[in-house]
Amino acid sequence: MVQRLRRLFRARAWDIAVTLLGLLSFSVYFIHQNKITFETSLTGSEVQGPQQSSGLHRPSGARGRQGSKTAGRHPSPLQYLQQVELSLNRSRDYLHETVVVAGEPGLIGRDLLPYKRVFQERGYDVRVRNPFNNSPGISGNWTILLCFSYGDGERSGCWEKEDLAHLKKGQLVSHIVGMRDILWRKDALCYTTNEVRRVPAFRRNPVSPPCWLLPSQLGEFLGVADALDADVRWVFKTPSPGGDKQLLQPTRDSDFFKIKQYFTTRAIVQQYFPSPLIVDGHLVSIQLYALVTSISPLRAFLHPAGLVQYRFNSRQNFRKVPDEPFTLSRLLERLVVDHGPETDIIVWDRLQAVVTKTPLIAERFVSSAPANNSKNTFRCQSCFQLLSFDVVFNSTLHPMVLEINGQPSLPSNHSLRHAIISDTISVLLADGSTYAQLFRDLKKLNFKVGFKGRNCRPHHQVCLTISDLEYLLVTRQQYQQRGAYHLVYPSPAGNEYSSVIRDLYKFPLQSFSQSDAHLDPQLSNGSPEHTSADMHDILTALEQIHLRNSHGPDESLLNYHTDDVISEISGEIVEEHIPQLPCSHDEATLPLLSAIYTDPPLNLTPAFDPEITDYYVNVPYDQHWAHVWGVAMSCGCEARAFNKFGPSGPTRVTLGVGVNQINLLTVDITHSVPWVISTYTLHVARQQRQGNSPADEPQICSLKQDCSLQFMKDVDCGLSLEPGITWGDIINDRSLPFCQSPDASGRWLVPCKSCSAQESCSWNDSRWVPYLCRYRKLSFTEGQDCLAGKKLLFIGDSTNRGIMYYIMQRINGTLEQWDKTHQLKSYSNLNRNLTSASFYYYPQFWLTAGDRPALDSAVHEIIAHSQPVEDNSNTILVVGGVHWMANQHLRLVEQALEREGLTNVRRVMKSLGAGFHQPVYGVHNLTIQEQRSLFDHNQELSQYATSLGYQVLDTFNMTMARYTEFRPGTCSCHFHEVVEQGQYQADIQSHLHIEEEERQENSAPTDVFQKLISNDWAQQLSYRVLGKISAIYSEILLSAICGS
Repeated sequence: MVQRLRRLFRARAWDIAVTLLGLLSFSVYFIHQNKITFETSLTGSEVQGPQQSSGLHRPSGARGRQGSKTAGRHPSPLQYLQQVELSLNRSRDYLHETVVVAGEPGLIGRDLLPYKRVFQERGYDVRVRNPFNNSPGISGNWTILLCFSYGDGERSGCWEKEDLAHLKKGQLVSHIVGMRDILWRKDALCYTTNEVRRVPAFRRNPVSPPCWLLPSQLGEFLGVADALDADVRWVFKTPSPGGDKQLLQPTRDSDFFKIKQYFTTRAIVQQYFPSPLIVDGHLVSIQLYALVTSISPLRAFLHPAGLVQYRFNSRQNFRKVPDEPFTLSRLLERLVVDHGPETDIIVWDRLQAVVTKTPLIAERFVSSAPANNSKNTFRCQSCFQLLSFDVVFNSTLHPMVLEINGQPSLPSNHSLRHAIISDTISVLLADGSTYAQLFRDLKKLNFKVGFKGRNCRPHHQVCLTISDLEYLLVTRQQYQQRGAYHLVYPSPAGNEYSSVIRDLYKFPLQSFSQSDAHLDPQLSNGSPEHTSADMHDILTALEQIHLRNSHGPDESLLNYHTDDVISEISGEIVEEHIPQLPCSHDEATLPLLSAIYTDPPLNLTPAFDPEITDYYVNVPYDQHWAHVWGVAMSCGCEARAFNKFGPSGPTRVTLGVGVNQINLLTVDITHSVPWVISTYTLHVARQQRQGNSPADEPQICSLKQDCSLQFMKDVDCGLSLEPGITWGDIINDRSLPFCQSPDASGRWLVPCKSCSAQESCSWNDSRWVPYLCRYRKLSFTEGQDCLAGKKLLFIGDSTNRGIMYYIMQRINGTLEQWDKTHQLKSYSNLNRNLTSASFYYYPQFWLTAGDRPALDSAVHEIIAHSQPVEDNSNTILVVGGVHWMANQHLRLVEQALEREGLTNVRRVMKSLGAGFHQPVYGVHNLTIQEQRSLFDHNQELSQYATSLGYQVLDTFNMTMARYTEFRPGTCSCHFHEVVEQGQYQADIQSHLHIEEEERQENSAPTDVFQKLISNDWAQQLSYRVLGKISAIYSEILLSAICGS
């Protein structure tokens, strides 16, 4: 009995052991299978490439040999990826090196030859198919079918509809079916871009101006046109290529008569792009060449060999100026000169963005088509298309797409044409092995990724199909052989398109054929496949990983690392840092904002409340700028800065000394042109430059230039001790002669406890002191007597206008009238009606070069407006501005005065001044090198003016040394500010803490020569001109005029 029990126990023990061993083996297998998924927790040895002997990676050793049998049945992810690539490459090997050409004979004759040469250089046979063949078909083992046609391939005889479903793997056709009815017909582009304006991302940043199709949408257009300002203009053009264009305004009777023809005639009406970019006095358009090698998911390239074409204005139908077009690279170089450093990077980045968003729109319509029941559902992996984009910029360098051509004419310049074609063919014929590189990058993803049909698990965020893997492999192959092309999607800067893609698929849209369901079913991706929307996060992450691994200069310069540059230059903040708030569809919320944001954070008074529209903020003197933006409460509205066409996101603004008004407009964007519903205003008070009262025996410190803006070489910056003098010596010095010219060389002097600590200085007591002379100090009555019987004529920008208003206040004892005129303005009731002043704003930058008056015309007009004018020193002409003055302007003034017979009038040139040093929205800013060049230019200009007999009021060194003390204004160039006395100032001071010295400046006349000018003004002012620095150089001008 015992023996039987022992035998039974041994048998059971053996069974238990076998069972445990089986469970252990299964556990090891299960853990191994889960361990090979692509997660960031994956650990192990470095991934090796395939062995040359077999093309498959097999680990060495007994376990490796034993595991290889399993690997044959269940390949690892690396081996599976390799097999996908081998299958892809072998399918290409089965094809002949043949290019078939079909399409319209005229286009074949125009475009084929340069393609043929490049293909033949690479060993390909190019065959033009007989256009009279009644059975076109596309059977055969060719590699590429080039279809030269303005229509879809089916309509032009390139193929039959059913042929596309039977393309062999690896064959490529040169038309993306359906794109013509989405993008590159004029009427289709108009409809498509208007349709996507329903999407919030494109309401904020549209890719094309508003437009309507006539006559079907004529009533809607006329309703919008009637509701808009009379200065909004509209371009009417025919849908056919190369048709006529007219610039019309429906509110004008003469134009409306012309518009009547469109009651029955097909046409497109598009809003004229406001404030277009002007180069060399002409409008410019840019032709870009983009290659799309996959529509879903999108894969797109942009070539840098773009062309820029001068165009005439509307009077000449926007025709091309008959000059040879120049290259995009030359335009970028020019923009750097005109708008400051990094402008070329910013512009290129914006061009990439608009070129990328447009095919993303097309994919939205393509991918939503119904699936075909055919097993061979046609995906546009077999399609590619070379597109040209006609783009224009506005004056703030934001691009808009006007037209897209699916059969573009290539540049006439041989080298450019060859570069585009050669690089295009290189991309299309790209091959090679990229699977190991892709595998390494997939392992680094912060996503749980599996392979569909292989190791897809419920916890995976996405399971990649064979089509997805082929897309990823081909993307790497084409990237490596792209030539000069830039891969714009997928991109390491893909986060820029996250909201665009999300919104495109969130909102229902209808195609140009009135319904998505009417799209060609052959365009379907089929529900099992992934679109850019499904793959976007993974694609962006992969490109970022690839960029970090490769450190290529191409993408890092122009795509990925530009975020910081753009944030600094154009005042933008990366999208993911912007708080996202829910919106409401309640009409009662239309005028309301949900929030107002600032960066750095500002303490609003009162605290934000949607019902309150005015807020007050104090900032210290050292804060020169801030980002400001708002969020609309209504889903149909946006908060825009400055005006209804202003930016809707974080916007960088300047903060001048004094009270800055920043308007955030609640704008209804559901209309073709936005409607302003309400306005919120931030009153931001930047404090005066802080300083202490002068010590009993202060150090006397000089300031020639600020260390943060060293515009003079070999000159000390910051405060320097002036030994051997006291503040009393400066105040009471009578030994120096009076200055004979307002451009005497000098420096700022300020009393300080220590020159090494700016905060110890009494900046309110600072003064501009010439080295070798002193300016005469005029009392109020002396100034009145000097200017009695004189006419003051000012021509220039707002800085010259500020001088005029100061002198009006100075001699009149009051400033009863004031406005920011940008035209011609005269004042005759000055100095007991004994003095008159006129101002002409020049140059009028907002006009096109053809409409902008020349400087000599401005001289003639202001003289005609100021008659009678004497030809002697009783007439004083002051001309000048911030940065625009040059020698030729002075020559024009001289010629105009000679024609008027006024060669003996007193002429004064105000020199250049500080400005445009803040990188903020809407204006260019200058580099330190450009600021130094301005210093040299100012010296040469002053010398030339002196040689012509001008007195020169040199404001350049004076303002540059204290450039941070600018007053409110986007240019950072104003050192004066006109404020209203009375209720407005009372309201501001009741909410804001104003420094005592600024309260004195607001309530009493500025004593610009440190209380040595007696206060003879008894009358309360209606307006007050503030600004110590502007007051000083205005007094210097008055001293120069009255010195004799």
